[in-house]
Amino acid sequence: MWISDRQNRWGEAERHLVRALEIRARVLGKAHPNTQSSLQSLELLVQRVIQKKRTAELSDHPITQTLLAQLRTNER
Repeated sequence: MWISDRQNRWGEAERHLVRALEIRARVLGKAHPNTQSSLQSLELLVQRVIQKKRTAELSDHPITQTLLAQLRTNER
């Protein structure tokens, strides 16, 4: 279980994951496995937030909003 599940700190978790993703993309490149791992972690968080119906707690960051839109489309 994620810490964010227990503490309901979705926005904070998102900020950290986006920051890690941006740093890895800049330093390692978008195709690097570690960058892809960061993207997958953010995607899992966004999926969990959708399940918990807490999407209002997410930021307007373009990466997050793109993932949110993609995952909502996949739900249908």
